[in-house]
Amino acid sequence: LLSIYSICYVATSPRGILCASTDRLMFWNFTSVQEELEKKKAKYAEKMKNKKAIAHREAEEKRAMVVARRGEEVLKAEEMAAKYRATGLAPKKLLGCFGA
Repeated sequence: LLSIYSICYVATSPRGILCASTDRLMFWNFTSVQEELEKKKAKYAEKMKNKKAIAHREAEEKRAMVVARRGEEVLKAEEMAAKYRATGLAPKKLLGCFGA
């Protein structure tokens, strides 16, 4: 295989690194490194999923506030219209651009 004097022959393989030293092959398996990377990847994915959920929740809250405010404005306009219908008077500022 290799001579006795070769200290280390390094070749990358799909599973790790092959090292040939003093006529014998040693295979170092990097399962622990792979597992650590998978854990980091899963942790980062969970973190991003949580950020996305928070953003969606905040957007939903803002949307609900806008809908509530719009409902209040519609209710106020309906009350004003009912008031003007009941009194029979027109609003003072009907069309501000024409002057009054």
